[in-house]
Amino acid sequence: MEAPNETPVDTATPDAPAPDTAAPTVTPTPDIPQSNLVEISSLPEDVRDHSSLKKFVTGNEGTHMNVDNLAKSFVNVQGMLGRDNIPIPQTEADWDNAYSKLGRPEAADQYELPPVNEDFDTSVKEVATSKSDWWKGVAHKHGLNPKQAAGIYSDFIADQNTDVQNINAANQTNLQAAEQAMKDKYGSAYNQVYSMTDRFIQERGGDKLFDALSRTGANKDPVILEFLMDLSRDHAEDLGLSDLGEPLYTPESLQEQIKEKMADPAYLNKDDPRHSLIVQQVQKLHQQLHSI
Repeated sequence: MEAPNETPVDTATPDAPAPDTAAPTVTPTPDIPQSNLVEISSLPEDVRDHSSLKKFVTGNEGTHMNVDNLAKSFVNVQGMLGRDNIPIPQTEADWDNAYSKLGRPEAADQYELPPVNEDFDTSVKEVATSKSDWWKGVAHKHGLNPKQAAGIYSDFIADQNTDVQNINAANQTNLQAAEQAMKDKYGSAYNQVYSMTDRFIQERGGDKLFDALSRTGANKDPVILEFLMDLSRDHAEDLGLSDLGEPLYTPESLQEQIKEKMADPAYLNKDDPRHSLIVQQVQKLHQQLHSI
């Protein structure tokens, strides 16, 4: 008896799918082409984790770098090479080195300061000339280059001149106010008292005092001017008023004379032979008083 025909059973294991050997696809960062990305793992182990590369990391989960940015950074670094770079100073020697690289001359006398404006006040020009060497030493001490030293010096002198001009203007205003006050006080006798004041200073203090008052400007100080004029008037007799011309007539002296004349009995007594003369004298004194 023949065995029945049986379909052979294939007991072989089905072939497994072939592995995918293609390179993984990187999802590009927006605006960064796929060709600009490189795997960090492809770099040598001793540099791939260096902190300087962190800013170039991009792509899938920080696994790639942007070669474009890396190249630009490299070009910038190359441009810095060869330049005279200055490290942040830490010591006095470092500061001296930095000052030298920034242009400070080797010695203070090598600075060239600009000339002072000829229109500046005389006192300012004198100070600028006398202090120029001092300024050069200060500039060198603090590490200024020639341009800085000249610029700061020029601006400082100009500022000093402005201050002096403002002071002179204020003094002139005060002097004019004081002179007007003395003119109101002495009236027509102002010029006489003023001349008397000069003579008083010369006779009591001599040229030394006169020159000192002029040199320091004290003769233009309102308070001092009033004091000297009053003092010279009080010592008018000692100075010899006859040499100065007519007697000194001030509002005060005229009022005093009017008071004395009106106290004379003849002023009110029409029968007194001197009545008419006294009245005329009082009227003349009043005219002089009102003319001041």
